[in-house]
Amino acid sequence: MNLTQIRNILNAIFILMTAACIIIYFASNNWSLFAYTCGFAIVIKMVESVLRLTDNRKNKE
Repeated sequence: MNLTQIRNILNAIFILMTAACIIIYFASNNWSLFAYTCGFAIVIKMVESVLRLTDNRKNKE
């Protein structure tokens, strides 16, 4: 699997987790579940961003 495919998978997971955050926010009163779900989505996006930045840096050199 190349880096672009990994980034696409991470982006798909991020989008699904963001949708889950919205559903949890409106459907549940469980603040902890909402916070952990949002936190996990943010971590996934940060990993994808780091992969994108390191890939762009390699391509420039």
